[in-house]
Formats: sequence, structure tokens, C-alpha cells
Amino acid sequence: MDTEGKTKIRSYVSSRIKILSIDKSDLKGEKAIWRHAFAKPVCEDIKAWSLLERDIPGDFAGKTGTPSYVENAIYMAIAAYAACGSNVENVSLGQAASALGDSSRNRFTRLEKSRSLNELWMNLKSILRLISSKKGTGLDYGLLARDITDWQFDSIRTIRKWERDYYHKNTK
Repeated sequence: MDTEGKTKIRSYVSSRIKILSIDKSDLKGEKAIWRHAFAKPVCEDIKAWSLLERDIPGDFAGKTGTPSYVENAIYMAIAAYAACGSNVENVSLGQAASALGDSSRNRFTRLEKSRSLNELWMNLKSILRLISSKKGTGLDYGLLARDITDWQFDSIRTIRKWERDYYHKNTK
């Protein structure tokens, strides 16, 4: 995927998160649907799926009846934000995990070994819960969506990026 497409993914997720962060009663119901989706396998919550399909840009949508790579990534990032919160611009998954020190290393290692999207999702949820449990930590869910999209094309390259961010942050 080209840089423009990646920027568009990040912007779309960031805009959806800004909307979900507004404290209005009708949006609380939408956020609850996304929190519920966090507990399920990727794209298997029908209510969350319909929220996503309602306003996703046409070039992100799958053409064959199955979710596109981008839809998977956006779904995962929005569900993760709804369940874990704390969107911090320009903080990658590796940087957020490194802020936890050694407590995140085992979970980060399991994440690195993920070989399917649902395995990635399971391991990602584990590390995101840990990140959200530490006050003052968070990550950029738009970046996360971009990285998940990339992971589906080249998992090794994406894992290397997360590792670089993890270890670079720990050496500062």
C-alpha cells in the first residue's frame, strides 16, 4: 500500500476515535458495541461491522463479501480503542509496550510470533490490556490500523518495526 493510502487509513481511524471520545449518550451506545467487538474474533461482531460499513470510504471496502485488509485493520483499531482507550498521537505499539518495561516483554514476544490475523488479534488484545492498565500510557490507534494493514502484507517487516520502536524507546 502506498503512503497516501496509509495516511488515509490513519486519518480515518483518528477521526472515528475523535467521534467516539465525545461524551454523548448516542455515542456511548456505539462505543459499547465496539467494546463488545473487542472480545470477539476479527470482524465477527455484526453490530460493530454494520457501524464500520455505514461510513467507511469505498476504496477501503472489500469487493468479494469478505473484509478487506484495510477493513480488518480499521475494525481492530476502533475496537481496541473502545475497549482500552487513551489515544496518544505518534506513539506506536512498540513505544507504548516499551513504556511498560519488562512486564510487556513476554506478551510482545507472543505478538511477534503471530501467524494468522486472529492470532495477532488475540495477542494484540493481551498487550493492549496491559498498556491500558498503566496510567499515562496509550498509543496512536491510527498508526496501529496502518501497522495491522501492513502486517497482513508483510508480517516480518511490521514486527521488525514494532521491535525497533520497542527497543529504541527502552534505550533512551
